[in-house]
Amino acid sequence: MNDYRDTLDEYVGTAPRTAIDIDDLVHRGRRAERGRRIAAASGGLVLSAVAALSAVSLLGAVAPGPGLPVAASAAVSTPSTRAETPDERAQRLLEVLQAAIAREAPGVTGLETLRRQMHVCSPGATPPARLVPYDAATFDAACPADSALHRLRLENFDWLGQLTVGGVTTAVRIHVGAVPAEDPSGEPELMPELGRKLPGGGAGVPGAPAVAVMAGDLVVQVVKPDGTLFFVGHPEKRTLPWTELWQAVGVDPALHL
Repeated sequence: MNDYRDTLDEYVGTAPRTAIDIDDLVHRGRRAERGRRIAAASGGLVLSAVAALSAVSLLGAVAPGPGLPVAASAAVSTPSTRAETPDERAQRLLEVLQAAIAREAPGVTGLETLRRQMHVCSPGATPPARLVPYDAATFDAACPADSALHRLRLENFDWLGQLTVGGVTTAVRIHVGAVPAEDPSGEPELMPELGRKLPGGGAGVPGAPAVAVMAGDLVVQVVKPDGTLFFVGHPEKRTLPWTELWQAVGVDPALHL
């Protein structure tokens, strides 16, 4: 049995019940994203205006300064194309998750308890892998080089924490990763049950036209057209509160690999 499938099967299980207005969730996520962009742009304009007015009021008319050398101007205006490292990606995703949860659940506490995890493999054991706190020094050797969890470790991220919303406290496991469409070891699919249970049969495969959302008592799972997989559940498979909150977090446009 594939290590990666074994690890995620417990959270997929029986197809959960769903009664979700996906369009509404997507629109809410897009509105939130637009709001953040407008706020950021507006903030930059306001700061620029304040700086300019301050300079004029303190110094009078501002004399034009020396122009930047051509090479320097090009360096300033050219955006960086350096690829994101896995650690940078993990940090970005955590910040997006924390911001989305705070937006959807004002007053939430415990966001600082979300700690990155990694899989440590125990071949032949049941389960074959367990989550432990992330350790950069042992990360690459935590699973055998020929295992699926080793090959996929750079595009799958997990966090454990304890959150409180409205007086209710629960432990959560949050996963953001790539939908595994093909098994590197040669099996046709890592998660065939995902294709069977998502609306339309194959909506979870990268390139599908819509966001697929599943929600039940134990897990909320979102699969996006770009192949980003989000799911959240209780580490001990207990009932998961705040289902609507997690759906809104999962469809946030900023949450992507």
